[in-house]
Amino acid sequence: MERRNPTEDYGVSVIRYQSTYLVDIVEERIGRVLRLDSIQSGAAWLGVDVLVFNTWHWWTHKGRSQPWDYVRDGDQVHKDMDRLVAFNKGLTTWAKWVDANINPAATKVFFKGSPHPLQEQNGDTNAKNCYGQTQPVSGSTYPGGRFQLKE
Repeated sequence: MERRNPTEDYGVSVIRYQSTYLVDIVEERIGRVLRLDSIQSGAAWLGVDVLVFNTWHWWTHKGRSQPWDYVRDGDQVHKDMDRLVAFNKGLTTWAKWVDANINPAATKVFFKGSPHPLQEQNGDTNAKNCYGQTQPVSGSTYPGGRFQLKE
């Protein structure tokens, strides 16, 4: 049996573009720098119908699995910083980029930031992780309205 690409049935294409931290990692004189205030790579995301972003656990990687040497926060350069603070700053930069560059009527944006669902929000008090969860957290909304596939 010939295996088909399921996206062909719907007339869409799927591109995986990895931007693990959402913000840029650039080479500077001092080494590889995670720029919390820069998303030059965001130009690659323009003009698509659906954007899905998935980050957070990458921000916790240290040592050899960390792809930067320094973190730039505005004019300040740090060897490292609290990862939750860095994530918050990077995510704020990303959110401002989305607000400035994405038309929610033309492009639907989905974001997944943590693999750990809050048990009281998803209704499964026995859940230890997201394995087996098939429904979004209740109360989640999308400001662009429901996404409807045009035939």
